[in-house]
Amino acid sequence: MPVNRLLLIALLILGFPEEMLAQQSCILRMELRDQEDKPVPGVWIKPLGSLNGALTNEDGRCAIKVPCDSAIRIEGFFERKRVFSGQMVALKDSTKYQIAYLNAGVGNMELLRITSGTGTGLNIELKPRAVEGMTGLGSGIENIIKTLPGVFSNNELSSQYSVRGGNFDENLVYVNDVEIYRPQLIHSGQQEGLSFINPLLVKNLKFSAGGFEARYGDKQSSVLDVEYRKPTRFESTIDIGLLGASLAVEQLSANRRLSGIGSLRWRSNTLVLNTLDVRGRYVTNFYDAQWLIAYRLTPRLRIEWLGNTAENRYRLNPESRETSFGTAQNAFNLYVAMGGQEFSGYNSAMSALSLIWKPRRSTELKLIGSAFATREQEVFDVFGAYSLGLLDKDPSSETYGKPIRNLGAGSFIDHGRNRLNTRVINLSQLGNWNSSNKKISLHWGARIQQEQIRDKIHEWLYNDSSEYNIPPFGFGRDSVVMDGYVSGRAKLSSWRASAHLQSSFLIHKSSNTRITVGSRSQYWSLNGQWIHSPRIQLSMEPNRAYNTSLPDSLRRDVVRLYLAGGVYNQPAFYREMRRFDGTLNTQLRAQQSIHFVAGMERTFMMWGRKFKWLSEAYYKQLQKQVPYLFDNIRIRYYAENSSKGYSWGVDNRVNGEFIPGLESWFTLSVLQSKERISYRNSTGNEVISNWLRRPTDKRVNAAIVFQDELPGNKRYRMNLNLIFGTGMPYYLGGNLRYKDIYRIPPYRRVDIGFTKVIADAESKPKGKLWNMVQSSWVSLEIYNMLGIDNVISYLWVKDFSANIYGVPEFLTGRMLNLRLQVRLN
Repeated sequence: MPVNRLLLIALLILGFPEEMLAQQSCILRMELRDQEDKPVPGVWIKPLGSLNGALTNEDGRCAIKVPCDSAIRIEGFFERKRVFSGQMVALKDSTKYQIAYLNAGVGNMELLRITSGTGTGLNIELKPRAVEGMTGLGSGIENIIKTLPGVFSNNELSSQYSVRGGNFDENLVYVNDVEIYRPQLIHSGQQEGLSFINPLLVKNLKFSAGGFEARYGDKQSSVLDVEYRKPTRFESTIDIGLLGASLAVEQLSANRRLSGIGSLRWRSNTLVLNTLDVRGRYVTNFYDAQWLIAYRLTPRLRIEWLGNTAENRYRLNPESRETSFGTAQNAFNLYVAMGGQEFSGYNSAMSALSLIWKPRRSTELKLIGSAFATREQEVFDVFGAYSLGLLDKDPSSETYGKPIRNLGAGSFIDHGRNRLNTRVINLSQLGNWNSSNKKISLHWGARIQQEQIRDKIHEWLYNDSSEYNIPPFGFGRDSVVMDGYVSGRAKLSSWRASAHLQSSFLIHKSSNTRITVGSRSQYWSLNGQWIHSPRIQLSMEPNRAYNTSLPDSLRRDVVRLYLAGGVYNQPAFYREMRRFDGTLNTQLRAQQSIHFVAGMERTFMMWGRKFKWLSEAYYKQLQKQVPYLFDNIRIRYYAENSSKGYSWGVDNRVNGEFIPGLESWFTLSVLQSKERISYRNSTGNEVISNWLRRPTDKRVNAAIVFQDELPGNKRYRMNLNLIFGTGMPYYLGGNLRYKDIYRIPPYRRVDIGFTKVIADAESKPKGKLWNMVQSSWVSLEIYNMLGIDNVISYLWVKDFSANIYGVPEFLTGRMLNLRLQVRLN
């Protein structure tokens, strides 16, 4: 190492004044800010060709020595990569900070962060290409969330996920402080369509799997807080594949006051659905358009408009189904000749207008008015006749693998006419304040919301075995008895009022010990219930490096310890109130979960690169829970606060650049979630069940996301996405809900992608056309590479002896996808 660099490091460590290094120079005071006028910390800034530099602090400020009264070219580095360069002048005796804005030349600074907010939870940084190039059938933000500790999903067709024993309805999602609602009517992943979040528009992510702050709303399990990007120049991205296409365009006006980013997306799952056991004509088309337009009225006042409109259509004309199942000793085959049609669709629209005012640097006030509306419908008439056979398992037989004996036959008719219209309008005010010394911060908010819901449900299912439909005792001999019948209408109009206040205090600077306390309250006019949710977070860095101006290579490992806890109430929205017969329980009380979280986050250097290990242990006390069971991905609630239970577990994650420039991570989670349910038995007496595994009790869940590149040619890359989860309980209706009998097998899936980088910042093909290209890559993806038959639910059929067989409903098989992405500037 050069002597002068050793001398510089020694002086910095010893704390010698910087003036000793350059007596005949001026101090260039610089403040680095992004396009939203927010400070950018952690950038190493130095004059071109010099070793003298400084790291921007939390305010984005730094001071470096340069020659006086001359134009000096400076450059900035982030994680050892040059991210910008520019020219500035240091004036003699000047004490003012010169503000430098990140502009079009800092594309590499646009990091995608998944963080926890102050005091608790995950703290993960990912570069955009780690998201865009990630292989998976979902290929979006949720595809990444499913690989985080404490999170799992056993359906690759759905963007929904479960967190630490909770169900899909227990997760909060925000985009630019606007709460996002999901469709209520869909019952299978095939129907779901596009998720709201468009990965091409995302700037930052904050995700917490529990113990989150009072500023976030009233759900029991998790919060995903998304911030969309603000443009710095013209840029467009095109992403095309066999399953869909996306286009995103962003622009900033010449006077930097008007900016806009928008996207169009289309997706079709037809090729994927053709790998299912049900054969027929699938027609799926999912569209959406999103935009974020911002206008700066004054330097301290701006207005933003976030909008979305989506149309989703799914149609199936089934023809047949054939499924083989069982064991090596007892193998069966179900063949169903089918007819009819299944159709589902929903249109949704969301619009949010925000007025953001910064009366002073320490204070920001935001007024948000938003409206969300969706119109959902589900229409199906599917009929069929089935034959259940015993398979020949003798490899030496001529009929090996074919049915050799007919065990049963029957038919069915499945009919449904369901419609749901939802409208949500709210007005909220948010604010935050930070003290000048950064030791105290306040966050507050209030919201009033009006909801209107119109629902019509009419479903029935008829089954017979061997053309017999034998009515139970008490029915006439000519009666036809349905296996399932639900019919109901509902029209609800209600309003909610909520408010929160939280404060964060830095109580010990050298160890960065910070405590955050807060509480939120909500009132719902439908059942007249007030709920209160106090929450607290405490974090500290016991071995924090005191000299934060040193580069990462000279800092010690950083360990952050944290504790979090609080009350997390979840009032019903709509589905929780609907009983199995279609009637509503409008007096249903809010479910409650009390969180206790303890965690450790260690950042360390290995192979000259930064890595992070996260470990969390948690316990959740569950009270006033509403029991439910799964029908594919549709949740059917019992509409009573008749359950209590607990969830506990340990989550671990290690992430970093195992290959320089490519982010990878490994996660391992252990969970136990149980409950006891109060119900009335067949004699009418109220009894309490034994301890039952909750429907989302997945004991062990592991995920690997690993990126690699070809040695000697970094333009060829590989992306591996592996998920494993142990089996879960599967419950039937009636009294069987209170018996832990059936299981869904473990979920195992491997997706892999092979990418060829065509153009990037370092190299691109020659030609005028390629001057417009910022980056481009093409990828060949293999979904479910090992061809594993994962199970999502069961179909129940009878044989001639009235024995019942559970026929597994398998998920998607192996398939190929080809993707091309081009980013233009």
